[in-house]
Amino acid sequence: MKATKFLSMLMLVMALPVLISCGDEEEEPLENVVVGKWYSYKALVSNSLGKRTVDVTQNGEYAAFYMEAIFSSNGTGVVKGWKEDENGQTMYWGAEEKITYTIDGNDLNLTFQTGEKVVAKYYPEDRNIIWTMLVKDQYTEGMITCNLYFKK
Repeated sequence: MKATKFLSMLMLVMALPVLISCGDEEEEPLENVVVGKWYSYKALVSNSLGKRTVDVTQNGEYAAFYMEAIFSSNGTGVVKGWKEDENGQTMYWGAEEKITYTIDGNDLNLTFQTGEKVVAKYYPEDRNIIWTMLVKDQYTEGMITCNLYFKK
């Protein structure tokens, strides 16, 4: 009887590390994850002609979609991107706009200094942020929907 009890206890002690290691891993709070510099690396672009996914770089063919976002721990940040000159003729890099943000679950509620509001979503499995923008399409007179993907 003592041997059976001893063997049962021994098996339980041996299984304990396996049981403990199988527990759910805690996801780092978004408040900690979001802080830092993020940059856009691809875009899913949709317009009246269809959808396509494009790579986004600061100087490539789709540079107009390239943006950088810096989030501070105090709920403020800066978004940097391309902007047309006052005549709408030349695009130039480096236009900055201050933002404030709040977090609701995996949603980032961004408010730009112009008052524009954008909801971006953090995807923990991919460790990226996606936000959707509507942009006037200069070729079709319609609108472009752009899901912009950001990573650190």
